[in-house]
Amino acid sequence: GGRPNYGVQSLVVALALSLFSSGVGIVIPDLSFANAQAIMCLAIGATYMVMGLSIGRRLSVIGAAIMLGVIASSLYGREQFFLWMALVGGGGLIAGGLWLRKA
Repeated sequence: GGRPNYGVQSLVVALALSLFSSGVGIVIPDLSFANAQAIMCLAIGATYMVMGLSIGRRLSVIGAAIMLGVIASSLYGREQFFLWMALVGGGGLIAGGLWLRKA
């Protein structure tokens, strides 16, 4: 119901773009297969955040969590990067499905 809050929507889009661009800057000091995977995960997280504006806030929260997980694993978990990507990406999908199912 009601009118959409364009101020909040603009902030969510700005946050998604900021996290994406910051994340890309962090994960690609040198381009490798792992970094390319991280960029794809950042893009998916940004897409979730923006899609959450029309589907529901929960999807935006999941997108932000995915992006923050990718950035954190790029900074602190490079040795086990693919394990972290599996946990962040798979966990985001599972948590999103369960959380959105309850909505």
